[in-house]
Amino acid sequence: MVDILDKVKQRIDKGVTVVSVKSKEMMEVAKIKNQLSVLRNQQENVLSGLGELVYQMYLQNTFNEEKIRNKCEVIALLASQIQEKEGDLKELHLRAEVALGKSFCTTCDSELPVGAMYCSRCGEKIAEYEKP
Repeated sequence: MVDILDKVKQRIDKGVTVVSVKSKEMMEVAKIKNQLSVLRNQQENVLSGLGELVYQMYLQNTFNEEKIRNKCEVIALLASQIQEKEGDLKELHLRAEVALGKSFCTTCDSELPVGAMYCSRCGEKIAEYEKP
């Protein structure tokens, strides 16, 4: 009887852990996705502004390379920030899965079976994933 109660307690504890990890992950994902949306909107606006700038230069038969370069630099910066946030989303997902007891290859991010010594996808020798 005690064994049954211990098993029930373990399952409840595991369920609470899963809910806690997943709810935290959902909140963080929503936050990062919101930031990504803002960055993408900014990038779209700057791209649109670049197109308008170039068209106005065409209409006026003038060309200001510095103004175009400045807009392109802003676009590149926003693209870099978007890429960083997308990496943050991936890392957040990996950390949540690791918190739930899963392990992943540090080279290709494939999920690893318990006790694997090499990644079946990329062949990399497995080093334990470090929890941040």
